[in-house]
Amino acid sequence: MSHLILSTNHLDEDVLRQSRLANVVLGFYLRFVWRKLPPEEQLLMGLERRSAKHGNSGDHWLDDSCRGSLDGFGTRDIGFFELCAKFDSIEIWVDSRPNDQLVLVWLLDLLRPYKEITTKLSLVHTDDHVAHYAPESVAKWKLPAFEVTETHLVTASRAWQA
Repeated sequence: MSHLILSTNHLDEDVLRQSRLANVVLGFYLRFVWRKLPPEEQLLMGLERRSAKHGNSGDHWLDDSCRGSLDGFGTRDIGFFELCAKFDSIEIWVDSRPNDQLVLVWLLDLLRPYKEITTKLSLVHTDDHVAHYAPESVAKWKLPAFEVTETHLVTASRAWQA
């Protein structure tokens, strides 16, 4: 069974990867707090399969991911939805910081129309910053994973649109 962890921030990515809790761990580098939100078209373009449109560093969602982080599941050119479709289960690990909460809301709103992805999605909320802990410690955590429901998706969509 293949398992993907998406972290709502890039700082937790390395610790979660080293904890070996999933086949692939990826973090988001987006900053929504204290800035004007990027246009929706720009956010969506960043998640597409890499193309000539992604000419600048940071244009593609995997530009800052570690080399080899997708071994066996794709290349650093893969699109977000294409990658998610390859996994049997997906967890979104969410820290308590405001930016992490906004990234979570954005991700849930984004994924809402993709039932083939949302049916294998769960949330893991952390009370602290995962990056502050050793991977061996995180590997032993027994945090509950909550199945994403339609209520989560609707609420996130309303919050993102607001």
